[in-house]
Amino acid sequence: MTTRARASTATEPWLAVAIVALVAVRIFVAALLVAAPLDRDPWLARAETIASSPATPYRHFPVSMMPGETVAILLVGEVPLAGTVAIVAFVADLAAAAAVARGWGRRAAAVYLALGLPMLAVAYVQLDLVAVALAAWAAASFRQRQDAPFAVLLGLAFWWKLWPLVLAPAAWVGRRRAALIPAAVVLGVGGVAWFLWGGRDGPLQVLTSRGAVGWSVDGTVGSVVRLVTAEPAIAEAGALRVGAIPLWARAGLFVALAATQLAIWRDAERDRDREPFGATAVAAIAALLALAPVSPTLAAVWVLPFAAVAMGSDREERRVAVLATGAIVLSGMLALRAPDQQSTILTLVALARNLLWIAAVASWLTRPIPRRLAPGA
Repeated sequence: MTTRARASTATEPWLAVAIVALVAVRIFVAALLVAAPLDRDPWLARAETIASSPATPYRHFPVSMMPGETVAILLVGEVPLAGTVAIVAFVADLAAAAAVARGWGRRAAAVYLALGLPMLAVAYVQLDLVAVALAAWAAASFRQRQDAPFAVLLGLAFWWKLWPLVLAPAAWVGRRRAALIPAAVVLGVGGVAWFLWGGRDGPLQVLTSRGAVGWSVDGTVGSVVRLVTAEPAIAEAGALRVGAIPLWARAGLFVALAATQLAIWRDAERDRDREPFGATAVAAIAALLALAPVSPTLAAVWVLPFAAVAMGSDREERRVAVLATGAIVLSGMLALRAPDQQSTILTLVALARNLLWIAAVASWLTRPIPRRLAPGA
């Protein structure tokens, strides 16, 4: 047995103990939220309104959630929603860890569980982890060259939350054309069902957060506006916002985001031997969080599986993962505040968090990429 093999065998019991301990912490948090649910979360308040309303979402009143999440809330109905959400989020969290273990091993799963600790204060209060689990299983399917499951799972994740869309270019980079057909079916069927159920205004309601006009104070631009103007933020569409977003600014951010995503995935195509669901995925999601008008605190959980994968790779990927970890920790600090709490210190924390997202993207885009030799060279 080699030295490396003996070291690996010696760490296995400690790895199992670490995983059990990290899961035990999650069981405690979930049980606590079931026994004493939080009643101050704006998302929960909005979800309870949707669940109790006899009207049709999107068609009769605006909804900023994607239809998958909205349908889940309606299916839960008026049972104790907060406790049910905590249980579902807990199960989704473990499912995401299982996906990471399936694709990249138990060590990566343990890293995933450890990275998620700063976010546990809010991770089980909403349902973002369902999309995280679906995206993680899609990535694991991609790694195992299972094109249809990859496409279907990523499509379902998209219908739960918009953000998994930035991971779709992995199929282009990996030349997985077989994934295009099931992906088109999932997107097409979901789009038709959404239109027939909620009418044509649903996508606009989601993209504009129910027609919100202000900058989120947690976003990159919003945190700067808040610091420069010292204008008090007001609650709008479930977030503290300041100022008003002009049309040209929305268009500019969209162009910047599209250009950044193109750069990230073009680099991935040039560096095709590298795992696309490591630092590449972290950079793609970080760019979305840095350039979106709204950057929810809970959104830090989106990068968890991919940051865990990047942590187990080379120095360049680990650097991106460390920057993302810093952003996750600061997001966890922001999660501890009351929904209406605002101060200069909190705004500075939000700005620092957003600068770490930007740094993660910049670090990845400026890495040296080995030149690919032509065949026969």
